[in-house]
Amino acid sequence: MNWYYESNGQPIGPVPEADFAQLATAGTIAPDTLVWREGMAEWQAHASVLPAAAAGQPRFAVAPVATVVCPDCGGTFPACEVVSIAGVSVCAGCKPARLQRLQEGQVTMPCGLWRSGKTLVMSREAQVPARCVHCNTTANLRRVQRRLYWHHPAIYVTLIAGLLVYVILALVVRKTATFEVSICQADVVRRRGKVALAWFLLLAMPVSLGVLGAYKVENALWLLPVVLFIAAMVTSRLSRLVYARKIDEKAVWVGGVCPEFLKDLPEWTGK
Repeated sequence: MNWYYESNGQPIGPVPEADFAQLATAGTIAPDTLVWREGMAEWQAHASVLPAAAAGQPRFAVAPVATVVCPDCGGTFPACEVVSIAGVSVCAGCKPARLQRLQEGQVTMPCGLWRSGKTLVMSREAQVPARCVHCNTTANLRRVQRRLYWHHPAIYVTLIAGLLVYVILALVVRKTATFEVSICQADVVRRRGKVALAWFLLLAMPVSLGVLGAYKVENALWLLPVVLFIAAMVTSRLSRLVYARKIDEKAVWVGGVCPEFLKDLPEWTGK
């Protein structure tokens, strides 16, 4: 069963029931969030469609309080006690100072961050704001350090000379960048599922080889290990938190960031 829910006036979905429950537990879907699924006549508040609890128990589950980390003071506050200023959520105590800086032209957007199509462009000194890079929520975040690697695509040509030649050259010329990003608890759960599936597919490959060899299979089933390997590689790539599209001495081009995170950023001009 798939669900839909409303966020910032926009319908989100379809969402499988298991993921929907995780979003509700994480606080992304609150009791007053409008939701809908097939069979319902109209959109209703989430609390009104929750199943009745066992006798003697409250009718509605109490969702955990969503929290936000203020990027200015580093404190953690309930989501209802923060305000968004120029795309950055800050606490009430930091609001006057940030508004003053905004009026004086010291900040208009998170410093050192731009967008280039679907790509986040950031200077090496930039601090990524406390918003989930996959869904842009500011609730129940986990700060994660990422070290990204990149080399020019032309290096792949050396594969013609052999895998070892490519690996050695790639290690020599690659560029690195290290920074921190935020991810919400719901996306942490989804990413763990993808990682687990990638490992399962990879481990299933030698098992399938053993079974095919034991039964002396001589037909197209020998393609199964190849299919499992390709599926494992694809799933592994899909489980990446973020990835590098390009790295130079001054900036990093980061893929895997959601459009909602990028929409308030200024356009990259190449300067």
